[in-house]
Amino acid sequence: MAYTLIKAGFKQITVFESSDYIGGMSRSIYHRRTPHDMGAYNIHSGYDELYKLINEFDAGVPIPGPEPNLWVDRKSGSRRKFIMSKYQYCSAVAEQLKPGINDSEVFTTIFAALTKYKTLHQQLFGIYKGSLMPRPSKKVLASLNMTTLEFLELHDIEILKCVLGVGMTAQGYGHLDEVSAIYGLIWMHPTYMAQLVLNPESSFNQILSKGYQFIWQEIVRQLNIDVRLSSPVTRIVREVKPRRRFDVTYSHCFGGKTETFDFLILSPTMNSLIKTVNFNKKENRLFEKTTHGYLATSLVDTTYGKRRSSSPHKYHIDNILSKVDNKVVMQRDTYSSMAQHKGRNYTAGLYPGGLDGIKEHSTVYYQLGSKPCH
Repeated sequence: MAYTLIKAGFKQITVFESSDYIGGMSRSIYHRRTPHDMGAYNIHSGYDELYKLINEFDAGVPIPGPEPNLWVDRKSGSRRKFIMSKYQYCSAVAEQLKPGINDSEVFTTIFAALTKYKTLHQQLFGIYKGSLMPRPSKKVLASLNMTTLEFLELHDIEILKCVLGVGMTAQGYGHLDEVSAIYGLIWMHPTYMAQLVLNPESSFNQILSKGYQFIWQEIVRQLNIDVRLSSPVTRIVREVKPRRRFDVTYSHCFGGKTETFDFLILSPTMNSLIKTVNFNKKENRLFEKTTHGYLATSLVDTTYGKRRSSSPHKYHIDNILSKVDNKVVMQRDTYSSMAQHKGRNYTAGLYPGGLDGIKEHSTVYYQLGSKPCH
């Protein structure tokens, strides 16, 4: 946003960052000569603005990601899991919705649901470029006053749960029966949905060779943006008369400091700002109803011999669906993902776990919950 304002001609821009590093949720930890993305980690063709930034600031090369393994619990009581393909998982969801459905009917049903989803999406928002549609009308927003799951059920395309569970919930964007329909429709563009299901490889999703955080670090460095690190905002007071202004109080060197601005952009979840911003009664009623979840990520080194997986990228389906706090929903071996290590050699442990050649496995684990994970 600061970059966009600079391009528009604004001169005095300040960014308040609560953490001690640039990038916020797009943090990358450089370990064993590999950037491990701890928050946002992949891009696809819908991120047109991001591709422009990558090229302009020489922020790495997009590398096709490997096809992930989907791990599912065995129902016999065994603690061991087995691997499903994306199509097998969608078939299992279809069987739950329509017992006795055969394989050919599964594909036809999925394809018809994707086609209907695309038609609905275009009827609501039109055809647009990029990841965010033009502002919808009040009538359209009113028609979407429901959860993402309710939207699928209303339009008889509930089979697409198999796509959204992996493409949305596992990424940390929330459970389908809790996230608003408008948010689900923003994130899960029809093109993205179709690629997730129909593409035999997930090369549609790409990983950045220098890590996500590198983009923001380069923007700040090259444009010399004033970023105040370790400066969480504690109070915002809006004034309209005698002129519109925002008094921003933030923590600074173990104390508080207040500065005044003409224009302000906020990125935190709105319900977390109720005690920070002087919202009016209507705003309070709107924002206090919203909730937020937590996505915890951990970078772990382990020794290994033979791996049970054929892919360095894994989703844990039952953990995604269970809603049990802080279970692992996804894991990623970044180095092997970038190097396209997969298949029998990966399973046999023939590939090293990093550029240093040491036989250790460096994995990022993602845990989703309604409460912080300690």
